[in-house]
Order: sequence, then structure tokens, then C-alpha cells
Amino acid sequence: MTTELRTLTNEYLVNLADAKNLNAATIQSYRHDLAVFVDWLESQDINDWHQVDQNTLLAWLTEQTQAKATIRRHLLSLQRFFRYWQSRSVLDDNPVDLVELPVNDVTNPDQPLTKAEMERLLGRIKLTEFSQVRTRLMIELLYSTGMRVSELCKLKVSAFQFDLQTIQLSDRVVLYDDQTAMVLRWYLMDLQPQADQYLFERTPKQPFSRQLIWQLIRQAGTEAGLDNVSPRRIRQSFIARLTENGAPLTLIQTLLGRHV
Repeated sequence: MTTELRTLTNEYLVNLADAKNLNAATIQSYRHDLAVFVDWLESQDINDWHQVDQNTLLAWLTEQTQAKATIRRHLLSLQRFFRYWQSRSVLDDNPVDLVELPVNDVTNPDQPLTKAEMERLLGRIKLTEFSQVRTRLMIELLYSTGMRVSELCKLKVSAFQFDLQTIQLSDRVVLYDDQTAMVLRWYLMDLQPQADQYLFERTPKQPFSRQLIWQLIRQAGTEAGLDNVSPRRIRQSFIARLTENGAPLTLIQTLLGRHV
């Protein structure tokens, strides 16, 4: 059954999709934030946006455990939603205006993602389209091997020894795990590349740039409800995982290459 909650939400998202000043990642972020809140409202037997008031928002906030930046983004998405329908005389009030927005924590660009955050990031990427498999593989390779994004850009198919699950980089050999191997097989089945081809090509013989890979990973993080996800933070997550498992510093330095 389509409730008033979902009817207004869907109409709003259609309007956003038609807006020329918003990119796809921003629209997807709004879509995610609204979906999370609507699911919570329905779990509370609230099926009408007119029932949402300041107390509703405060009750929702008490259950949130995400970073302050994520909660703030959720509230700003809701604030924009209410303002849109207020301007069209569909909703009378904007309860978000009555709630104090959390102050963002300053995110350390080198702060690793937790194991749960990495699982959430990877789990949110559906493997139904080639572009999704590609983004998932980028993240899997960074997290599984600890390689730099510059190395990922230059990675060629010929660098892989598939039977041993190893990759020959310029200064070292790195291993990748079974999960990465599975995603890699799916990717190569669709790509059918030549051995001397870059693994990630934007056009023939033109590899993806660092900036483009950064954007794709940042977008994947946004869609998973995670803020400021970057190749650098994924590399730091690789280091944190090795450290937690008791790997000696010399081994970690070897796996990371010359520049830790």
C-alpha cells in the first residue's frame, strides 16, 4: 500500500531529478536520507507527514548512533523536503526548524573506516550493473591490498597472477582475498580485456584518473550513509586491520611499499 508518506516523498524526488543544479550523487543522498526516515516513521505507525512534529524528530534522534555529520545531513535533507512542500501549501510546518542541528565533528582525512563501516560500504553496492561491479572492485582492491589510488589507476590486467591471487606492482607483490577475486572474475567476464589493457579504462588506453576514482568512491560512501569516504581512508583501514591482527610493522611497511 502506498502511504501519504511515500507519495509525497516520491513526488519530491521526481522534482529533484528534474532540477538542473543537482548532480546524481546529491539526489541519491537525498533519496537515501528520506528512505531511512520514512522506514523509521512507518515502524512507529506514522503514515502521514502531517503527523511529523518536533517530538517525532527528537524521538528519532535519540535512536541515532551515526556520526554527527551524518545525522546533520539527514536533518538537512528533511529540512529541504519540508520547505519544498511548505512552499506549495501542502505542509504547514517545518519541524526541522525547531531542532538544533548537530555540529559536525572534524573528520581526520587519515581516520580509518571501522570494520562495520567497510562492510556497510561494500554491502550497499549492488552487483547488478557493470558500473557497480567496477566501483565495488576498486574498493575491494584498495581494502584487500593497501595499494595507493595512483597504483590502482595504472593497474594493468597483466599484473595479475590469478591462480595465486597476487598483483605485481612496481616495487612489490601484493595479495588479494577470495572476496576480491570473486568480484574481479565478474568484472573481467563483462570486460573481456586484453592483457596489456588497464584494468579501469575510461576510454581505450586511457586509464581512470585519481580524481574520478575518488569521486566514485565518495559517491559510494554517500549512498551507504557514510561521510568523507576516500581511497586514503580505505588504505588506512587496511593498515588498521593488519595492526589489529597483530601483523609486525616491518610486514605492514613491506605491503604498503616505499611510502607508508
